[in-house]
Amino acid sequence: MAVIVGAARTPVGRFGGSLKDLAAYELGSIAIRGLLKKLGVA
Repeated sequence: MAVIVGAARTPVGRFGGSLKDLAAYELGSIAIRGLLKKLGVA
């Protein structure tokens, strides 16, 4: 079993702002990639 312990946040923006064209899974993907990079896994 693999366990990754760390924290990451998705960006926060205004309603209808610059993030409006990103789907929830895309924001999650950005956070996961950032976390893996921060932990030195990727």
